[in-house]
Amino acid sequence: MESLLTQFSAFKVEKYVGIEDGADKASFLFSVAILAVCSIIISTKQYVTTDISCYIPIVVSGSDFEKFIRNYCWVHGTIPFRSNESLPQTKEEWMTAEYTRKINYYQWVPFVLGLQGVLFYLPRLIWRTIIYNLSGNHLEGLVVSAQKATNQVGDNRKETIEQIAKSLEDLFLQRRVLGHKKFPVLRQKMSLVCCGRRTGIFLVSLYFVIKILYLINAIGQILLMQNFLRLGTTKLNVAFGWTILHDIISGKQWTENLLFPRTTFCFIGDISLVAVKNHFVAQCTLPINMLNEKIYIFLWFWTVGVLILTLISIPLWLWRMTFFSKRQKFVKKFLKIKCSYSKGKHKELMSHFVERFLRHDGIFILHIISLNAGDLIAADVVTELWQIYTKYYVERDFSKNVISIIDEKTNQSFV
Repeated sequence: MESLLTQFSAFKVEKYVGIEDGADKASFLFSVAILAVCSIIISTKQYVTTDISCYIPIVVSGSDFEKFIRNYCWVHGTIPFRSNESLPQTKEEWMTAEYTRKINYYQWVPFVLGLQGVLFYLPRLIWRTIIYNLSGNHLEGLVVSAQKATNQVGDNRKETIEQIAKSLEDLFLQRRVLGHKKFPVLRQKMSLVCCGRRTGIFLVSLYFVIKILYLINAIGQILLMQNFLRLGTTKLNVAFGWTILHDIISGKQWTENLLFPRTTFCFIGDISLVAVKNHFVAQCTLPINMLNEKIYIFLWFWTVGVLILTLISIPLWLWRMTFFSKRQKFVKKFLKIKCSYSKGKHKELMSHFVERFLRHDGIFILHIISLNAGDLIAADVVTELWQIYTKYYVERDFSKNVISIIDEKTNQSFV
């Protein structure tokens, strides 16, 4: 336990710098950490301390019979009843009650929490796989370098910013529609329609797909908990966390709604004793459900919070990336910080810089740098890119073959 606490005390969010925003980190980072802690706590409670205790009102011979009853009820499941309900009297009634009311989720809680953690991380795994196939660790490395630059000063910081800008310049050139001897215009238009890798909107389009996956996952997590806890389609369904918390605050007992019951009954049928088949009814206590209740209330509110964050982040990114005026304003802001922009002198040049050189993917990467490393580092990178553009690419025709653009820049560098 001491080593576990040491690991969590050393946990720092800034170590996890990547091509994600805060809503994404709430899903793949914080949610996974929370679920891991909950799973460890429940597992410790189940396998170290008493998970279930059962009592039968008669004495049966055999030293291990009580242990057998306890293990049987834990594995087989138990049946909760309200305090004002009568217990079944026949085997058939018990069988009906088992079919309609039996619960056995408590034994699976640690494993389902682990599955939830995997599902929370899955969209990020897909996103990182795509990014790696596109550029290896190069793109994420740029964001990490930008974050490290926040702790640098002087020439070291300047050198890091120049390396980031140069890498982004190369990346922007590589993500261009290549020239083609036959049907060059048709090739470019088809690439745009299909959101090809060289259109300048490929990264942004993929990121929105990942955002949708995060959203689907958050909704699926709530439905998974609802079905796992066998809440059915009553008013408790998707709002079960709020309902349980409201019941606790108002003093309503679990015996009224049968959620996370502490006391249940277990029907043991067809037990052979001296060639005679008998059945027994045991009353069991489930102290583990006191902990399960608190954990699932918290997880419900946390998942709803993650869902809301994701719902907010999707239109926010649409607002940032869809409108040209917003993309241009974003770049202007950083150039004005460095006093590198004049409205009268650079107005048309700015439009070309944003639309032809940076394009949607470039703006997206700069947003990610700003979110992970701060506005000052983003301003330095944008200013360096602006200087590169004004020096080498102002008169360049970006509809040409990429190789031609690079050759023109190389020739200009030697002049």
